[in-house]
Amino acid sequence: MTSRNKIGFASIILILAVVLFGTGCKTIRIHAEDYQQIIRDNPDKADALFNRGVALNILKRNDEAISAFKTSLRLDPDDAETNFRLGMIYIQSGMPDKAKPLLEKALENDTFEALHGQKGLAYHMIGNYHKSAEEFMIALQEDEPHPTQNLCNMGVSFLQLEKFEKAAAAFKRAITISPAISVEYSAYFKLGLAYQQMDKLEDALECYDKACKNTPEKAEIYMNRILIYVSMEKWDNVREQIAYLRRLNPETAREFIEQYLSAYDFQTD
Repeated sequence: MTSRNKIGFASIILILAVVLFGTGCKTIRIHAEDYQQIIRDNPDKADALFNRGVALNILKRNDEAISAFKTSLRLDPDDAETNFRLGMIYIQSGMPDKAKPLLEKALENDTFEALHGQKGLAYHMIGNYHKSAEEFMIALQEDEPHPTQNLCNMGVSFLQLEKFEKAAAAFKRAITISPAISVEYSAYFKLGLAYQQMDKLEDALECYDKACKNTPEKAEIYMNRILIYVSMEKWDNVREQIAYLRRLNPETAREFIEQYLSAYDFQTD
């Protein structure tokens, strides 16, 4: 077992906060229903369907928002912003496979405009991590809203690019700017991943300790601690972390031991 085995990259989920819209929910609710009347009067009005979809998305009525955007796209299939927003809702709803072709179509349009932070999210979700990191960097340079989110997402892009020092720098800066908001974006856990990949194992363990205080239910924290302690041959610590993982999720613990610790004498039941 070597320290180069890490858990967590596949589980990284970008924080998709809705930052494109800023109107209060009370006003939006009125507008959402107003658009319904406009649509009844003008059923082929793509922009009214689009605006209703935006309002519904803000209200977290995403099933209705998806329906509005899909109908709008049937009327105007090449509209970049509608493709983009529908793709983002699919991501928020845990349907990345449906999101990818929509985001690709939006980003292919040279006239498409959005915050660079939002473009960074889109490029990341279609697997273009170089472009996503670039967009997040521009967002920070231009002082766009939500710098902590952009820093954490840029750090994730750098993790995917295996640029671990840059990833660590992004996460550390995010934590410095806003320790509280960084918790929402799992910044300490992701900083731990970067340190672990750089073989800065003590630093990684410190980050995992801080992450565990905020999200003790995150199984990947215990998994990565186990792998670090195995590489250090600290067997009592390994057993302790396995016990925590078993209490948290016995099936996950069993699968983890079978996959990563089969060469060692740890019971799987």
